Amino acid sequence: MRTLENVLHIIFLFHFKCLQSVLFGPSNIVTRCRTNYQMKKILFEWTIENFSVCCELEKKLESSIFPEGANENLKWFLRMYPKGSAKAESKNYLGLFLMLVSCRESQAVKAKCKLSILNAKREEIIKMKLNMHQFICGQDWGYEQFIRRDSLLDNGLLSDDKLTIFCEISVMDNVTSSNDPVTIPFEISKCELDNVGLLLFENSEFSDITVLVDGREIKAHKAILAAQSRVFSAMFKSEMTEKRNNVKIEDMDFETVREMLQFIYTGKVEKLEKMPNLLYAAEKYELKNLKVICEKILGTRLTIENVAKILILADLCRADYLKAQVLDIIKTHLTDVLNTEGYKSLANSHPHLMLETLQALATQNIDHPGNE
Repeated sequence: MRTLENVLHIIFLFHFKCLQSVLFGPSNIVTRCRTNYQMKKILFEWTIENFSVCCELEKKLESSIFPEGANENLKWFLRMYPKGSAKAESKNYLGLFLMLVSCRESQAVKAKCKLSILNAKREEIIKMKLNMHQFICGQDWGYEQFIRRDSLLDNGLLSDDKLTIFCEISVMDNVTSSNDPVTIPFEISKCELDNVGLLLFENSEFSDITVLVDGREIKAHKAILAAQSRVFSAMFKSEMTEKRNNVKIEDMDFETVREMLQFIYTGKVEKLEKMPNLLYAAEKYELKNLKVICEKILGTRLTIENVAKILILADLCRADYLKAQVLDIIKTHLTDVLNTEGYKSLANSHPHLMLETLQALATQNIDHPGNE
């Protein structure tokens, strides 16, 4: 069992932690984002038989177009200059180029490429790599001096006079960014005493106030609640509360109140699914740090379907940052939002919010008169 001296020591450390929070500034709000670059790989093999004869007769060779399939949006082919390109310094070399011949809506394509020569064992004996490059339809990329022609013909690199070119293309197919669920707690201070408040919250031995919610009890300490909330402070100073040592909360559920009280003790939020209710609690009991966290997290969870509901909540809780985020979503996805049941109901339930939305849209049109 803890002695009174130990508990008082913990209380001292808790207040020291609060002081550090003031010195270090506001809490660090962390939102995690994951960006994924999805690459599509295209493989192509081109075999040229009787290559030595080709070198004597042909100035330019072109492969078939690849990949096959009507559903493939990107089409490529390889172009070879057995006698070198038109430049004099390249006449003794084999030139090899990759060309993009078809793409979506004539857009540029970001891709990287590897061109190599395969021997009889299908080993890459000569290879050249291109880092990420922007291909434009109808333009080629490659090497005027890919390899000396005499190296191919005289050094036994060909198998049965066959030249096999291997092409590997990695195309940037899609880039997506999404917010990961935040699982780490949000800390107010940077000290190493993060467990002190939790020890006090979980130990009811020297508590002096009982919070009643949904017929259940949560033990707490007046000094700590009053230090963090001006509303609790004013409540405990009143004569009525001094005569009884309990506070009854009827407009919030038990889990929300417990999460709010735990935040008061620890500066941490763990049950993120309670964010809408916690925002209301933060506004009611003037918990500024908790309100900032709630607004930030809710701002990352906005969808076309829930913007109307969150707009009502932001207005009720005077959450200006969150309201601005909601209005931005409405401006960006106006047509989709207008068709949701939640937004349609605003006209009857919260007409002032409907008017505020229209004013925000009007301001946008004034700032950007060219927008439709």
